[in-house]
Amino acid sequence: MKKSRMAGGVVLPCNLYPDNNGNPRIWRYRNDKGSIERWHCEVSEAVSRAISKNERGRRTRKRFKKVEKLYPEFWVEDYIRFAVSLNPERKSKRSFQCYCYLLRKFAAQFNNTRVKSMTAKSLEPWWMELSHDQQKQRRSELNRLFQHMIKHGATTHNPFTKDDSKPRLITRATPLKRRLPLTSSQFWVIHDSAKELGYYHVCIAMLLSFCTTMRQGDVIELRFDNNLDGSYLRKQINKSTRQRGAAGAARLEFDLELDERLAETVQWAKEMSFANWDCPYLVSHRPKRRTRRDKSIHPARVRKETLCEHFKQARDATRLWDTHPKSSTPPTFHEIRGLAILELVRKGYSIQEVKNLAAHTDERITRLFIINGGHRHSLN
Repeated sequence: MKKSRMAGGVVLPCNLYPDNNGNPRIWRYRNDKGSIERWHCEVSEAVSRAISKNERGRRTRKRFKKVEKLYPEFWVEDYIRFAVSLNPERKSKRSFQCYCYLLRKFAAQFNNTRVKSMTAKSLEPWWMELSHDQQKQRRSELNRLFQHMIKHGATTHNPFTKDDSKPRLITRATPLKRRLPLTSSQFWVIHDSAKELGYYHVCIAMLLSFCTTMRQGDVIELRFDNNLDGSYLRKQINKSTRQRGAAGAARLEFDLELDERLAETVQWAKEMSFANWDCPYLVSHRPKRRTRRDKSIHPARVRKETLCEHFKQARDATRLWDTHPKSSTPPTFHEIRGLAILELVRKGYSIQEVKNLAAHTDERITRLFIINGGHRHSLN
């Protein structure tokens, strides 16, 4: 139990202190702002004033706590705490940190607006200033935030609901932009550009994707110890694993003796691995400086972001897409997969064979790849 402070036989209330020099007519009081007030009075008057100010400050704090629940800043922090309590691992994820930043930015923009007055009509001017991507990025988490506030009785409106029977904000239409397809000649121009820049890992990744139709995420995870077995290259497809589980996931197998280009690419990857501190990954790159703190990850392993950026630099160095129309974007690494599918069709593979090799769940997806590649074929 906290010991009572005494002065002149009188119990001193909270925040009231005697003078440092022992003067019985001088008293020090710590106010709500944390600063010290000096009073020249008797002990009885000082105690009375301190009790009165303490009570007034307590009422003010209670009133402030009630008022702050009327504004979005309180509910944003309350929702973030609730979301973290449901899944503590989510707190360390970069996507959740981005959502928290956007929610706090939303609360700061409307810090003087009461939650109950936030309707679809009042938020529409702000909402329509955002682009389609910005709206899409914010909508799902703002919807959960308003559902959280409705649950606690803070408001009755949810402008971000997907229920058409209630007033809600409409998301902008998707911009009419289309990634341009990649042709065979453009593929080799980018390949040579990457080689000139010294991005041999980009060349190897491009060839692996072109020969196997694998996605970027699958290519950078290929390992000599796990995926290379003698003259066979095997890989369990990541996207298929997420959709169907490990038991039903698509598994690809390639015989290097039957594919000379793939065999040469794997041999090139081995040579680069020896040069890159014996990296166990087929796609490896020696960085300018070793910055990885996690010792379980090899420093020469290529991250997805690094491969995207280096592919973009090699593509832009060719200057083939300097004058592309505004309604389209230059091809990305993923367009190599579309080019590989088109090459299989040109070689006479059936739609079912191409579907299995591309690890698609439906033939319509395979046909869509071919159509979007700018090549229409009548497939049986």
